[in-house]
Amino acid sequence: MGRLVNDEQEIISKNIDNYLDASTSEYSKYLNGVPTFTTYYHKNVNASHQDVGLEQVQEVIGSESPIRYDKIDDLSLYGISQADLQYVVDENYGVESEVEGDAIVLPDTIKPLPDDFFLVNYNDTDLLFRVTNVNIDKMNGKKYYKIDFVLSTYDVALIEEQIEGNYTQFFENIGTEKNTIVENKDGLIIQYIDKLLDSLTTNYLEDYMNKKIDILTYTFNDKILYNEFLIEFITDNNVMSENNNVFSQYVIDSIFETNDRNFNNMYDKTIYSALELNNTDDLVPNNLVATEITNVNTVFYYDINTYYFLQHTITENEEEIVIPYSMDLVDNIKNNTTYTDVELYFIENILVNHFNDSLVIDEEFLDTINNHDFSIGLSNFLLIPALMFVLQLYKKKLL
Repeated sequence: MGRLVNDEQEIISKNIDNYLDASTSEYSKYLNGVPTFTTYYHKNVNASHQDVGLEQVQEVIGSESPIRYDKIDDLSLYGISQADLQYVVDENYGVESEVEGDAIVLPDTIKPLPDDFFLVNYNDTDLLFRVTNVNIDKMNGKKYYKIDFVLSTYDVALIEEQIEGNYTQFFENIGTEKNTIVENKDGLIIQYIDKLLDSLTTNYLEDYMNKKIDILTYTFNDKILYNEFLIEFITDNNVMSENNNVFSQYVIDSIFETNDRNFNNMYDKTIYSALELNNTDDLVPNNLVATEITNVNTVFYYDINTYYFLQHTITENEEEIVIPYSMDLVDNIKNNTTYTDVELYFIENILVNHFNDSLVIDEEFLDTINNHDFSIGLSNFLLIPALMFVLQLYKKKLL
């Protein structure tokens, strides 16, 4: 069944709270507040010229400086209050020249260094600060960094000329095992994948959610079909739950018991199991048979319509067979052979390339998914979640 939870702040806050609940009282005053999101210029020691020791650099910013910086958008700092920023920007006298303060940098983000810079926008005024000192406190195995900073008079445009790499902090990844700092080119791909997953999820549920009983079904040859293998795949892999743009969570509940040996033996032969294991050894062509659902413990039994459960069964009666997707798919996957009709077998070709490590997921490829017409049909009913799984796999590789 479908259930929608849309609470971005709840999900983020839970991650952050779990991450920080071991903090000492010394930092509680910082970490209990809201973060300040900055544009942070982090010294790239490896890219900076090594012929002169960085501690002996005469010019930090400027054409003669050997220092190079990585620019990190949306890096969160704790301990910078709106009152502090209001003090910096005096409505009568403009920006104060002598301002200093301190802030906390969370573990598993960056290791700040003296002469790092960060930019904060307050009331349409860009304030540039320079890090003057860094102290480390290790709590429960994690390093917290307390930075001291002063207001800087350097021109941000000059710092921009010393940029080596461009990154973005994914704030929602704090408290998870995912990377919090991601290179921008990867970040753009991740954001594009998120948008596609959002769109695919919305459209898929709109096309295939049976609103009378809140179950994913598809009508084929006058038979309303339910596929427990599909539901198992969606549920076990959170295929429709990982959506970082709107933080929506769909819960698709299984109808039958799926821990019996017969079900598992059948499931092991499906494309879904092959995707989970990244192994096609047990994958066999999937002739599925539609069997009427008569289980009184399900919602199907009490509906006026007749529903059919797709299952693996050897039968000679062709009238009972439902072809879920091209019977060539398994052979094409194992022989690394794509279909010539790229529109008709759009997802099938993606799966062939995925299993044979020849799938290149870049902006151009994502454009083809974005522009593709996923018409309502049995193949798309069964394979769109497989496509979403592949996109999620690639996203996880970048995080």
